[in-house]
Amino acid sequence: KKGYFESAESCFDFLEQFLSWSFEQNSENEFVAGASIDALATNAAVEVSANGVPVVFKIFDKEWSLEDPFRKSWFILRNLLALSRHQAVLDPVPENFVEAWYEKLCSRFGVKARLREDLEWEASFQELVTINPVSYHDPIELIGVFAPRYALQAYPRHSVFGARDQEILQLRKRLEL
Repeated sequence: KKGYFESAESCFDFLEQFLSWSFEQNSENEFVAGASIDALATNAAVEVSANGVPVVFKIFDKEWSLEDPFRKSWFILRNLLALSRHQAVLDPVPENFVEAWYEKLCSRFGVKARLREDLEWEASFQELVTINPVSYHDPIELIGVFAPRYALQAYPRHSVFGARDQEILQLRKRLEL
């Protein structure tokens, strides 16, 4: 686990540095160049300076591109979704880290957070470009991918899940899904 990051904070710092670099290279105002849709931190090799600070990111595995620019908030979400698939490198995993980091990064870069819209864009994009399970193609189901603790589970039913169900309902109301 520590092969990637010493802590969740260092992971966040790395992601913030990557996004800053990406926005400097590939964005204008609130938009990122469409060619960068797949230029994610998990698709980047890093060259570091002598003091360990990333200086250059080299993107690989760029499978997709868009003709038009897209919102920075969606790019932030895409990076967090990709990172959330590798939660095992975070020790410990901060509670609600994807949602919390999304809000924090949008604020840091002066971008309006549009979680609901970005989830809808991501679900539509995944439906077009992947053969992923349907959970990636529906914004409500994508909540479970985005934040696994909100994933809908039919069984087993137990009183412990009552609190989780209430959290899901509150999140859905907040996202207006």
